[in-house]
Amino acid sequence: MPSTPTRDTGLGLQGQGPTQTPGQGTRSSLSAEQRHAQKARFRATSYPRRRAVTACESCRVRKTKCDNERPRCSACIKNDVSCSYDPRLDHSSFDPASLLILEKLNEVSLKLDNIGSTAAGAQVPRAAQPLVWDVGAIGDSLGADQVADQLAEPVQVVDELCSIDSLEVSAVFASTDHLLTWPIFAGQWPKDLLSQELLAGSFQSSQPATEESTPSVQQHQKPGIREEDAPQLVDRFLHFVYPKNPILYTRQIREYARRIAEDGFGWDAPSCLVLLACALGAIALPFDPIDEEGKLHGRYSVDEVATRHRTAEAYFQAARKRLGLLEIGLAASQCHMLCCIFLFYTMRPIQAWSATHQAASTLALHLQAQAALEKRGDRTQQMTDLSEKRLEQRLYWTVLKSECEVRTELDFPQSDLCKLNYPYLFPSPPTPSPPSPVQSPQGPTPASIATPSTQATSTMSSSSYQKVEEQSWFYYLSEIALRRIQNRVLNAFYKQDHESWARMGVERMASIASGIEDQLAIWYSSLPESIRFDNLGPDQQFDELRLVTQGRCQTIKELLYRPFLYLAIHSPEASNDTSTGATLASFVEKALDICNQFHTGLSITHRHHGTWYGLRVSAATGLILVAANMRGLITWTSTLDNGEVQENRYGRAIRICIEKLRYWEAESPDIMRAREILEHLLFNGAG
Repeated sequence: MPSTPTRDTGLGLQGQGPTQTPGQGTRSSLSAEQRHAQKARFRATSYPRRRAVTACESCRVRKTKCDNERPRCSACIKNDVSCSYDPRLDHSSFDPASLLILEKLNEVSLKLDNIGSTAAGAQVPRAAQPLVWDVGAIGDSLGADQVADQLAEPVQVVDELCSIDSLEVSAVFASTDHLLTWPIFAGQWPKDLLSQELLAGSFQSSQPATEESTPSVQQHQKPGIREEDAPQLVDRFLHFVYPKNPILYTRQIREYARRIAEDGFGWDAPSCLVLLACALGAIALPFDPIDEEGKLHGRYSVDEVATRHRTAEAYFQAARKRLGLLEIGLAASQCHMLCCIFLFYTMRPIQAWSATHQAASTLALHLQAQAALEKRGDRTQQMTDLSEKRLEQRLYWTVLKSECEVRTELDFPQSDLCKLNYPYLFPSPPTPSPPSPVQSPQGPTPASIATPSTQATSTMSSSSYQKVEEQSWFYYLSEIALRRIQNRVLNAFYKQDHESWARMGVERMASIASGIEDQLAIWYSSLPESIRFDNLGPDQQFDELRLVTQGRCQTIKELLYRPFLYLAIHSPEASNDTSTGATLASFVEKALDICNQFHTGLSITHRHHGTWYGLRVSAATGLILVAANMRGLITWTSTLDNGEVQENRYGRAIRICIEKLRYWEAESPDIMRAREILEHLLFNGAG
């Protein structure tokens, strides 16, 4: 991001003011009118605005486009009605640095959509007509009218971006389960084997423990909940979990935690939020980018997380007791979504799906209620607080992302959230303030979860906190862009089973894939330096947000290239075709290369909300490599010039894959089953 004079950004991040020149008065010596004019001049010279799109009151009520002319817009002149604007909005107070960041990220979205639907014939019908939303007020509700400044035709763009092909996920023909039905595996395993393992394991874990299976208090002392630990655990949550899921306000949750430390937990929504944040703060650890290849022998995740898991589970169970008391609204949806994140952290995807579905259903009811109130013109009960509207936007995209991700692996019904045609293109950025000295994670870590690494890395200064907030915002919006691209891949190639790929033909598949490759290239070229994951400079650290962004990009590419590898494995005539054989071979090479990239040994034991999904993708890429080996496309070893046989890159990848699955398998039965299948295929083949 270009360097600008550092100042209060409006994100709660403090910096130094612009350098003064001789003769200038200090900020405190200027009148309110002078400060207003100074900010307007600064923004006009440094960040010129294209146009304002804050609709007048009449246009907002009539749902018509407003050209924002003052004192009367053209629509009000034409209809001969009074024209007035909301006096609460002081546009000159918007931060120019935020404008630049939003402009950069919005460019990514517009560039992707300007490419058009390259996947000809892969489009699906548009959604039904949207609910009645005040599209003219998009700029207001985003909290920064600068976002809408970048949109030449707001209504048209909203309609394009919210079409079903961007948001709704097709059936799970892309799942790891479906890979087992490829003909090369000769039908050795039943359909939905891994999902059935998950469902059975979930049912067994939900049964009440018998007296024989319940350890005594002396054997297994359950940790209690300590109100005084809430501020420290919440800070850990904000540093290790929140940047990937910014669905609440940091200042607010810290204030809740401070009050609870003084007065104890209640049975209200704030107490439920804090309990869930404490549970996540107890289970999460900072990211350590180390190579763990060959270092997992005799290690299992369930053993290394045991103490932290017991502490986290105590807070989580206390929060669950409060969920049934919550009224439908944003707070209830927040709590259900935090439940989902915690359950993914603890490798319980079936329960996580249930929590996601509850979050989506609760949020959908809230959005429909708000739309109904707006249609009636009832402003007494409408959500008019702009901060709540910003929170609603971030919650919507977080819930939708999670729901789409689960449905690529598990064949569960999707909620109606994606069909609402939500008009806000991107959520507003997180707006927390830097940690105060009292609430800083420099304070003592609760003894029940303290480790040398947590105490060493949880400390964060205000300046580094500002960097994390900026990076978090970039990551969050880039994830939304990637999710849309991934859904396009799913709709283009995975609306039917693998037999449809032979009917599509190599030329059509290559045309679709090339278009999506262009979209990914544009997306990456527009990424800010803070979340790029390739060719990092010596002063750039590979952190968790880069890791997750890289993993998402690799997953999209693997899904994109998988159909070509399927044809090479199951249709030898396609490889021998003189007109398309070369094209197929180039995409097959890309498919094998991307499968290999998933297994590098980097931070295998790091736990985050996408760990289970990452393991399923690892199992899928492992199965694909085995299938390629069975067809003779790759080998596990190479022979050197001196006759020595050694493991090659594919052999290394499949070995790391199995090591990774074995480390995590005790926490999820489907992961154990996937590892057993891979080893069976390696030692016995498909026959």
